[in-house]
Amino acid sequence: MVGNNVQPTEQNSVLTTPELQVDAAKLMSDYQDNEINADSHYKNKFVKVVMGHDY
Repeated sequence: MVGNNVQPTEQNSVLTTPELQVDAAKLMSDYQDNEINADSHYKNKFVKVVMGHDY
């Protein structure tokens, strides 16, 4: 059902606020250092990737 009567659920809700914010260089470094650990930290999360340390 589509319309105003739809209640948010885990299946149909949209996350609009990032769970994490990370510098692009840090993200690359994390994956190059240890891909398994980086996956456990970043995978299946809404991540905002920024350039520089302006966060």
